[in-house]
Amino acid sequence: MGISNIVELNKKPIFQIVEEISNSNEECIILTDLDKEGKQLYSKLNSNLQRHGIKVNNRFREFLFRNTKLRQIEGINSYIDNSQINH
Repeated sequence: MGISNIVELNKKPIFQIVEEISNSNEECIILTDLDKEGKQLYSKLNSNLQRHGIKVNNRFREFLFRNTKLRQIEGINSYIDNSQINH
């Protein structure tokens, strides 16, 4: 999908994730689930990253949630595999 330098959250503290991203990137994409917890995490990451001068690109996230039935990010690979089989 052309996304590189992926940082998995793995229950890391928000400040550690923000430091890791801001030390090596000027822009990022945040992909969290669309449940209540995922939306809260997205909001915290988004505000903290922007405070550190990181541009948050929301186009891919918005595309996924507007144009697909995908609601859990860990299912993205199987969703893409299935959609390629059906086309």
